[in-house]
Amino acid sequence: MFYFSIIIPTYNDLINLKKCLRSVYRQDFLDYELIIVNDGSTDGTYEFLNSLNKENVSVYNLKENNGPAHARNIGIKNSRGAWVCFLDSDDFWIKSKLKITLKNIKLNENYDVYCHNQIRKEKLTRKIKKLYTGPYKTKFYNNLILEGNCLITSATVVRNEFLIKNSVFFRTDKKYYSVEDYDFWLNLAFNDAKFFFIKDFLGFYYIHKNNITTNIMKHKKNYLSLLYNHVFKIQKFELNKFKLWKKIYCKYLIEIIIINLFYIDNFKKGVLLFFCALKKFKLLFILNIFHYFIVKFKNLFNRI
Repeated sequence: MFYFSIIIPTYNDLINLKKCLRSVYRQDFLDYELIIVNDGSTDGTYEFLNSLNKENVSVYNLKENNGPAHARNIGIKNSRGAWVCFLDSDDFWIKSKLKITLKNIKLNENYDVYCHNQIRKEKLTRKIKKLYTGPYKTKFYNNLILEGNCLITSATVVRNEFLIKNSVFFRTDKKYYSVEDYDFWLNLAFNDAKFFFIKDFLGFYYIHKNNITTNIMKHKKNYLSLLYNHVFKIQKFELNKFKLWKKIYCKYLIEIIIINLFYIDNFKKGVLLFFCALKKFKLLFILNIFHYFIVKFKNLFNRI
């Protein structure tokens, strides 16, 4: 029995994987097992992992690539730690990550999920940005649906007993590819998991051309499919499901408009989407614009 089980899925990412593993090996809290799931890599990852000669390291080599959700589920099912830590192979932690997490668990014992802040670093430009997780709010499942994902996979630790008791795993459906982590948090919250957000920045999240979420429009499409499933098949807090869906769809349109205007330089499409949404949803769209930016500014103000 270990205190932490660290689960790392990897696919054709050997260079980053080596850096990731170094960040685990240098941790100043050593009561952990490391579970590496090679998701059908063809870049030498198989040979590298087979050459590892370290205690408490388990390697699972999959013949075919099935995506990170499937790989993480294998890690969860084979974990022996009291707490499950997720770490993507292109991210890494500071050396006191586990020690500080342990301290927060001991001081705040009645929680099921712990998540810290992260530093985002762009590989090409070397630009750095602080990524804040949380905040926790009452009726957290409702809040996650209405206001979006506020957790980061490589920053999150979950009580293993809670996962087993409630049978919470990552969805492997292709339509949830790149948003399976968001669905995972939603399912935890739906099962009344208690979330605690650690204010420390304990890891780095790398942005590079191979990131799953690089294709932002496909990511947003899967994001919408995920929310559709929760609105119409899972959630119970709003009986008028179409009313809730309109709110969520308006927020989705606002994000797509912002992406077109400021991220992919498609000004014409962004403006066209704005007027189409305004024509279709009228006052509801305007109210959601105000709500969207009020939430953004409130979160920003709380972090200053």
